[in-house]
Amino acid sequence: MSLSHSQLRASFEIYINYGNSSSATMFSVMDRLRSEGEAGVGGEGEEYGPGVGVKGGRRGVVGCAFGPGVSVEMVLMRRVKKNSKDGGVVEVTNGIGNMTVGGEELD
Repeated sequence: MSLSHSQLRASFEIYINYGNSSSATMFSVMDRLRSEGEAGVGGEGEEYGPGVGVKGGRRGVVGCAFGPGVSVEMVLMRRVKKNSKDGGVVEVTNGIGNMTVGGEELD
């Protein structure tokens, strides 16, 4: 997948500080990435999307967690800029179709 150490930093920090909590780890990593974004800490990616201008990552995000045995949970997400013209709408891709969830319910 050609991921750099910088792109995996949040995952490593959560694992080192809290251990492996299986699929629940995804929420801890997403929270860490969200707080880094709010603090202006960016990754290596260029600003993405025409006119979007969110620094420090790519628009597409892949979350992957490994559970007991050979279970794997994955999620494909798309970043949106906070207070963007999308109004905080988050798009979740389930591999079959797209589901859109309003931002207010997620806050």
